[in-house]
Amino acid sequence: FDKVEATGIEVTDEKEKTVPIAALNFSAADYVADVPRKVGFEVKGIEVPVDAADEATKDLAELGYTKLSLDAAIAGSWDDKTGRVVVDRIAITGTQVGGLKLAFTLGGLTPAVLEELKKAENDQAKQMELIQGLTVEKLSIRYEDASLAKRILDSQAKKQGVPADALVQQLNAMVPMLVSTIGNKDFEAKISAAAAAFLKAPKSLTVSANPSKPLPVAEIMGAAMMAPQSLPTVLGADVKAND
Repeated sequence: FDKVEATGIEVTDEKEKTVPIAALNFSAADYVADVPRKVGFEVKGIEVPVDAADEATKDLAELGYTKLSLDAAIAGSWDDKTGRVVVDRIAITGTQVGGLKLAFTLGGLTPAVLEELKKAENDQAKQMELIQGLTVEKLSIRYEDASLAKRILDSQAKKQGVPADALVQQLNAMVPMLVSTIGNKDFEAKISAAAAAFLKAPKSLTVSANPSKPLPVAEIMGAAMMAPQSLPTVLGADVKAND
């Protein structure tokens, strides 16, 4: 099939709480045998009730939310000849909350590797060996605020009995100390600068990795174990706020 659509969905949990979902869409295209090389999945209008008496949502109630209106989406493609996987987005967004988006590009996931991974379903050592042969081309995680960060800052400032600006100054002073364990001064400075800008005016925060060439997972793991302070440089990592 190429496309599936469903609307007017309702999900009821074991406590008889109902969560309506406005629409669900799934698309698939460019099939090779039974495997699509392009896939999209989207869920719109998930309405989650927020109850101060519910342990799972009481913190959200304290922030002033009465319900969460959420959307989720996944979109990506796979080149079976080169093994290149491009995930354009894995996203969760919420009205008056914000959005978290993940995107990445991997190499080396050929049909042969997929078949070997399937065969090694019960062999974790073999699976890890195969995964280490994949490459990372780029990776990014981005958060876009729509009042959640400000609500949290205001709530914490109120609990501490200080103005929000004073709390921000305290946090800005703490960040350099917290990140000093990384051992990479350039990357630490990027984190501190981005955190300061975001805390002052929360809009967006992006962490990205853009290595100069496709980087084998084995090399990333080796750097993480042998010289973790070199990892931001090896990955070409960057942190930006409000861009």
